[in-house]
Amino acid sequence: MLSLPATHSIVSGTALAEAVAQRYSLAPIRSCSLLERHMHDTYLVLTDGPRYILRLYRHGVRSAEEIGYELDLLAHLSARGVSVAAALVDRDGRRVHAVDAPEGRRDFALFRLAPGAPPPLTPAAMRLYGRALAELHSAGDGFASPHRRAAVDFGLLARRTLARLERWLVRVPADALFMARLVDELPAALAMLSRRGLATGVCHGDCHEANAHLADGRLTFFDFDLCGPGWQAFDLAVMRDRVHQTGAAIAVWDAFVDGYRTARPLDGAALGAVPWLVIARNFLVADGVLEHAATWGLGFHFADGGYAADLVRSLRGWSARMRLFERRH
Repeated sequence: MLSLPATHSIVSGTALAEAVAQRYSLAPIRSCSLLERHMHDTYLVLTDGPRYILRLYRHGVRSAEEIGYELDLLAHLSARGVSVAAALVDRDGRRVHAVDAPEGRRDFALFRLAPGAPPPLTPAAMRLYGRALAELHSAGDGFASPHRRAAVDFGLLARRTLARLERWLVRVPADALFMARLVDELPAALAMLSRRGLATGVCHGDCHEANAHLADGRLTFFDFDLCGPGWQAFDLAVMRDRVHQTGAAIAVWDAFVDGYRTARPLDGAALGAVPWLVIARNFLVADGVLEHAATWGLGFHFADGGYAADLVRSLRGWSARMRLFERRH
């Protein structure tokens, strides 16, 4: 019988519940069930009292330094009055624990469950969201952690994504040429944004309506897995891309920007950077999808080149918007 390695195992929820019960002072645990397999594995922990979210980080995706930075940021924001789903501290004062999975070490942390549900993509809800994000950015000013998380090098990431897409792009020479030119342009464009003096600080990194819950007029942010230092306009670009992807009215985006401005300044340079940062986000998402395709499954969407075609279509649209903005300014 062959002994083969695993790349991504499914850990027993029952075993995780036992590990949590041993370490945390909680009400009796009724169940621990897998909710989602994505970048990491997410479990819902039900007790006789509150409900919690357990994130089991995938092996080799996040280092101990990166996890420590994320959890430090959540604690910092919570201490400054931002509503976030922060990680719980166990009886020994620890927030992260390791388990020995078939593929190797995996870490887990237990988070408070954000109350409510994702806010709708309406002007009223997005105005509230924009203000909450501005407050998060302001609360993050001065944040420091002994743990390191590097800013994303979007130029390097774009080149890596292009190399991974090559086997599909080669079928459509015009798409391959467009992508190569865009990847060549991106580093210089980002350097230009840097010279414009865009505000930098901590970013959520994946700030859209599905990563926040709304309850009683208050937003609670969660899923800071992509957080880190960078241009804070990137968080705005994430929402701009989301509005476009969902087909929501442009009034939704305008309300989001208006809401942000009620709590934190936002100049024309930041808004002008949004199209380029949406392009950078598209590369970031594509890189993650291609990186984890071996465990998520390529599927027919990859096999027939559909994913590459969709990505090129999106990037062509944002490239046109970016060039139109630059001609006007």
